[in-house]
Amino acid sequence: MAFDGAFCFSEGNPDDFVAVRVLIEVECARRAGNETDDLVPQLTIAIEEMRTETMDHSTFMDSDARFHLAIAHAARNPSFETVGSTIQSIVRI
Repeated sequence: MAFDGAFCFSEGNPDDFVAVRVLIEVECARRAGNETDDLVPQLTIAIEEMRTETMDHSTFMDSDARFHLAIAHAARNPSFETVGSTIQSIVRI
């Protein structure tokens, strides 16, 4: 992904990274609008999995990724999905 280099994530700027993530996800949710019939069940399942798998880091992160990528997908814009996927890759680091 060419976009990966745009994020310089380090111990010194995690708050900056989180702020960017919030802005992107809020916009994705706004763009999803009222078309939440598919989105809400996906988010609910991911949240429930995160609640029950708090001790299994890998499973928790998989559920977290599905949650965030579902929001990006709901924006119906491939660029948001690319950004969301990149963010998830960085979060796993």
